[in-house]
Amino acid sequence: MRTRELTSRILEILYDASGKAVSADEIYRALKVRGKIQIKAARVLERMVQRGDVKAVGKKRYALGRQDTIVSGRVQTIRSGAAFIITEGDGPDIFVPARRLGAALPGDTVAVKIMEEGPRARQQRKSGRVIHVIERGRLDIVGTLRRSGSEWEVAPVDPHYNQRFRVRDLKGASPGDRVVMRLQEPRGKEDMPEGRIVDVIGPERKASFDAEAILIHYGLTREFPSEVQREAERAAALLDDPGEREDLRDKLTFTVDPDTARDFDDALTLDRDSEGRAVLGVHIADVSHFVRPGEAMDEEAMRRGNSVYLPDMVVPMLPEQLSNGVCSLRPDEDRLTFSAFITLDTQRQPVAWRFAKSIIRSDHRLTYAQVRDVLDETQATTVPPVVAKRLRQLSKIAQRLRRNRFARFALNLDMPESVVLLDEKGEVRDIVLEEYDASHQLIEECMVLANEVVDTELSRRDIPLIHRLHEPPATDRVDSLVADLESMGYRPGDLNQRGQLAAFLKSLETDPMAHHVRLSVLKSMTRAIYSAREAGHYGLAKTYYTHFTSPIRRYCDLVVHRCLAAALDGRRQPYRVRDLGGIAAACSATEQVAEQAERALVELKKLRFLISQLKRRRLITYRAVVVAIQRQGLFIELIDLQLRGVMSLSTSSGAEGRSGRERGREGGRERGRERGRQPDGADGYERGQTLDVVVSSVNMDGREAVFVPAPVPQKPRKRRNN
Repeated sequence: MRTRELTSRILEILYDASGKAVSADEIYRALKVRGKIQIKAARVLERMVQRGDVKAVGKKRYALGRQDTIVSGRVQTIRSGAAFIITEGDGPDIFVPARRLGAALPGDTVAVKIMEEGPRARQQRKSGRVIHVIERGRLDIVGTLRRSGSEWEVAPVDPHYNQRFRVRDLKGASPGDRVVMRLQEPRGKEDMPEGRIVDVIGPERKASFDAEAILIHYGLTREFPSEVQREAERAAALLDDPGEREDLRDKLTFTVDPDTARDFDDALTLDRDSEGRAVLGVHIADVSHFVRPGEAMDEEAMRRGNSVYLPDMVVPMLPEQLSNGVCSLRPDEDRLTFSAFITLDTQRQPVAWRFAKSIIRSDHRLTYAQVRDVLDETQATTVPPVVAKRLRQLSKIAQRLRRNRFARFALNLDMPESVVLLDEKGEVRDIVLEEYDASHQLIEECMVLANEVVDTELSRRDIPLIHRLHEPPATDRVDSLVADLESMGYRPGDLNQRGQLAAFLKSLETDPMAHHVRLSVLKSMTRAIYSAREAGHYGLAKTYYTHFTSPIRRYCDLVVHRCLAAALDGRRQPYRVRDLGGIAAACSATEQVAEQAERALVELKKLRFLISQLKRRRLITYRAVVVAIQRQGLFIELIDLQLRGVMSLSTSSGAEGRSGRERGREGGRERGRERGRQPDGADGYERGQTLDVVVSSVNMDGREAVFVPAPVPQKPRKRRNN
């Protein structure tokens, strides 16, 4: 048994003792060691006492040393194999190298012994060793069955699992099948868990099974319990019993959503008050009228927390009778809403607002593409003139609201999104880059304003609610970000100053590294969560902010609706503060699962898209940017696909197919780069350099695409006239 394993096992034995002293003989028996290994264990134990990790209690009895160096948290792995332990409360994340993770897996709750400062001094991160797996985050793992020599293994579909799991009974599965594997605890504490196959999904080669594999792995289901379905069918009848409401059916009302949207939970109107000021009406589906607290449908919605949007399907929070039926603000149908009327002055600052339960009848269901054509007045449009005029008025208001936010140093992290388009077999027919343009901004700014005034109203009344909380980033994380940016050649300044960070993000508008850099900034930020504690929204530069505008797909919005309705009616609040805290934490967790599932399936489909090119031998040339350089090769990002990949230096060195060799200026501004020492074979390459590449190979298990320089088109030779 190695020293590292003995150290981890001794720490775990003492941790399990819950503070009681354990004799040396009890430790050796628990370790199952004798002879030379026992002598080695005794030496390891003595060194641990000398370091303070273990303390001697009486004669040959031992207990854990400094208890303040043991923390618990959730494992969040990164693709290198290492992990960060996300601790509870305001404690810092603990970095754990792969060799110190033991049997811990992504999502597990573990106990960690803090050992030393992190691997890079500038990060000022504490480093630790997992000493105990308190609770498994996931017992069922979806993966692909592979043969390894004489054994069988399952390679997880989630790339954050950096290992395969041995299985013995195949349960009828064939090589290359996607299977559901249930974890079994390891025989030895330092061994990885094994698994047993409990279900077979289907062949990996069939794209139609991708979504099912992701849903099962992340514990998502589209089906609702029968009791919930029965309630949904009864709830639909409540549309005919609206109660007392403000009738807005004579107002010009419309929704704006993506082409593929199935549920519409927000609509807009624009009016003038008696003083000629603009009055923005934001009308949100009144889900609280149909979903009542304590009923089965409400319990199921709270368990799900949110809808999950995948390229080829939606996993809804509410049954279809509501999400795509009576709660969806479909055109030319009466719908029940909760409305916010916001009065704006000439500078587009909100000066007054009121709220009301209402009934609307949407006149038009518009798409972003239609709005884009209206705002680009050079394009033809089928939108009626009266609606087009209203859209242009709203867009001017939205752009002023946007400028007002950025004047308060809101962070511009808006990025184009690569949208995966699938055929009926689940195969990728195209991937398009959708810009975050004025049509999206029109809706976004109206929703942000509505969320702000709702939180302001309730907070000023001292009414508890669930806030959308985004706290400022930790100084050490920003310092680490700055150091990384400087290594890329940027001179970002002091990004702990909000104004400087906002200015730096603005400077990226024409930079080919913009997507990568903005992602780096996002990773340095604290994660936006739901909370019963009010602390503002750092990214949006808002003192008060909640989520009110999407109750069809977010449970916290439904809770806020109930809080606001009770406040307006003078009724007792439906939730205690501690209840709100629990709901907020649960919704933050389900939101993260949804994001992981969405990212995993999109990445899977992008890799399939590259594989299809290899099979058809019809390679597409992509523009890529170098984001990192290491000995083994270049790490690149495909700009239009928003996909990471690698390029071997042996295949790229000296290639004529690369572009962007001149690096003095990009996007009209001086980068000020001083080239540092490059890894062997990396001469001629820099971070931020753009390249033309084609795919060479794809490893689905490792979620890795390998690229080579795109061939340079050969100029036709001139024919000699003899």
